[in-house]
Amino acid sequence: MESAAESLGEGFAFADCPGFLDNRGFEINVANAVNVKQTISAAASVLVVVIINYHSLLADRGKGVKDLFHILSGLFGTMAHVKANAPSILLAISKAPVVHPESGRPLTADDHRRRLLDPTGLDAAARELISALNESHVILYHLLERGDATWRTRAQVLAVLRKLEPIAEPSSLFQTAIDDADKVIATEEPGRP
Repeated sequence: MESAAESLGEGFAFADCPGFLDNRGFEINVANAVNVKQTISAAASVLVVVIINYHSLLADRGKGVKDLFHILSGLFGTMAHVKANAPSILLAISKAPVVHPESGRPLTADDHRRRLLDPTGLDAAARELISALNESHVILYHLLERGDATWRTRAQVLAVLRKLEPIAEPSSLFQTAIDDADKVIATEEPGRP
């Protein structure tokens, strides 16, 4: 957690929510899920920012979108909740190239956004998620603020965040984001009652 007063105003904080799609084991996933749920429950309102690595969009056709689907459906509980709260969600694509690696042609935010929002080859659940997203809530940024005018600067990202609709009473909405692989049934240890 870090104060966001300088960026967004008094009463705001940034919370990094680790552990989504973590592969270090169920103990880590359960601990992260509990910590995320407690952090969100303590907030008066919430904006959700999901950062998607550009390279995950290229790997295994649609992997990034499928990962996004699992993150959001795990966090919100149902796709209906994701769709209902889409005005409060910002998707940020990171680590994207500013020029095409072969032709050298400058790549715009729209080039990358089309890749993210392309439903081709996705299953029905992932297509439903894509249809719920508003293009203005999918941004591209570069840490060094490179790219053409369609890429967002830090100041522009903050302006977009300020315009999102906060989710009020988040403690009643958000779920603990664990999946079936993280659920363990306690069994008796050999030699113990």
